[in-house]
Amino acid sequence: MKRKPYFISEETGKLLERLILITSSRSILEIGTGDGYSTIFLAKAAKKTGGKIITIEPEKESAQRALKNLKQARLNKLVEIKQGNSLEILKTMDKKFDFVFIDGMKRDYLNYLKTIRKNLNKNCVIAAHNVISHKEKVQDYLNFVKKNFCSCTLPFDRGIEITIINR
Repeated sequence: MKRKPYFISEETGKLLERLILITSSRSILEIGTGDGYSTIFLAKAAKKTGGKIITIEPEKESAQRALKNLKQARLNKLVEIKQGNSLEILKTMDKKFDFVFIDGMKRDYLNYLKTIRKNLNKNCVIAAHNVISHKEKVQDYLNFVKKNFCSCTLPFDRGIEITIINR
């Protein structure tokens, strides 16, 4: 699969996969599917935990590419792709999540979190991508998670913020 340079690195994919495995997460949400590269790592872990993934992608063409890539990886049965406006889709969700990967519109990270907060299980892990490379766009998100939860920035692959919702 040919990847665009702003998608996650393999190192980040492996980190996401391991986080899901060590937390035994079964209910996984991804905001920002892209071509499905990150979704494949999430799905490989979900296959081992008996989990499922809901992923949201605003771009129709990207959602179609993601589905094609997931089929090639034989992981498509573990993933439900929702195509459309991420915030609007999140507002309609009633499912609870153990793990969330945020890699959508950077300026909306805090809005995503506030919209799905009611849907997060205790000890839910949230991984947010691009928090160093796009710090100015995600600063309100970073301020909020660092003030309200256990959260730390990992300084690789343009920055990953790992947050544990310990309520």
